[in-house]
Amino acid sequence: MGHPLLENRSRMITWWLAWLLLGAGQSLLLYKAYGGEAAISIAEGCISMIVYPVLALAAWYPIKFFNSNSRNMVTLLANLLATAVIMTGLWLLITRAMMSALFQNGSGYNVFWNATLSYRLGSGILICILVILTYY
Repeated sequence: MGHPLLENRSRMITWWLAWLLLGAGQSLLLYKAYGGEAAISIAEGCISMIVYPVLALAAWYPIKFFNSNSRNMVTLLANLLATAVIMTGLWLLITRAMMSALFQNGSGYNVFWNATLSYRLGSGILICILVILTYY
């Protein structure tokens, strides 16, 4: 049995539209709340919301495998926490690498990244929790 989102075209379209809205919201928030440049905020939102849904699609397999027969609540929560930490960490690393390649040191991106890191951690974990709940 494959991934349920990949087997149904309308679900996949809905999946990507939801991520498009999240990306647009993140770009707007980063621009308005954190005073980022428009180009940096838009690029950040686009890259983040391409990287994260791909990671989220990939996370379905370990979530299904590790938790399919788990009746122990501690094991289940540990598996979900590990998935959330790995997903969010990979998202941050990949997004940072891609944005650093786009915007060199003189662009002010390093300052912007440091100013928004706590937001990124919080939103990344929240999004991961929503993804995991969607899979259940």
